[in-house]
Amino acid sequence: MKLLLGVLMLLHFQNAYSQKTSLQAKDKLIRINVSGLLDPIETNFSGGLEYRLKDNLAVSLDAGYIFYSNYYQSRNGNSSGFLLRPAIRYYTDTYNRFYIEAELHFKTVTTKLTDWLGKDCVNNVMTYEELTNFKMRKNVIGLNLKIGHQIKLSKNDRLWLEPYLGLGIKQRNEFILNEPTSCYRFGGIFNRRNTVSNVKEVQGSIPVGLRFMIKI
Repeated sequence: MKLLLGVLMLLHFQNAYSQKTSLQAKDKLIRINVSGLLDPIETNFSGGLEYRLKDNLAVSLDAGYIFYSNYYQSRNGNSSGFLLRPAIRYYTDTYNRFYIEAELHFKTVTTKLTDWLGKDCVNNVMTYEELTNFKMRKNVIGLNLKIGHQIKLSKNDRLWLEPYLGLGIKQRNEFILNEPTSCYRFGGIFNRRNTVSNVKEVQGSIPVGLRFMIKI
């Protein structure tokens, strides 16, 4: 995906200034986030709307539904969740295609699991284990700074493609739902750890994606 986005950026940056766009103040774009459907960790369908306040200034809002999570790998159960991403962006080039964007990111995911759960945990040490059904909840809030480029796909300016990439920071809060004294050891995507009631971590992020857009 990163290689594809890099190729798209290189191919279209070189001729962006020779193709004048009709996008201007009060224009609206419906957006579909293609990259969410290809996310191997938390697959989601999301979309939204961009509204141009001025020729070079826009606000946007994306919302989505998370219908699959591979966060717990082989112990993955049924997962569901929601995400919300409001943003403001400024177009910097002559034809208002290249932009810098500040985006807030909110996400919550709940996964139903059947596994051995540690009980009466003290300092991440369990007293005993019980095979049971339980739910893991993950809440994420973050801030992303992105750059991107809108690529015109049709002569009538109706269809657009938008690759983007950026850097961000996020706080992840992960806990066992309604199990304040339990802990769960699992082999996750990135590491292996115990979760006791409430784990908060601050992490970096590299948002990369691709949107398909329709002017309305």
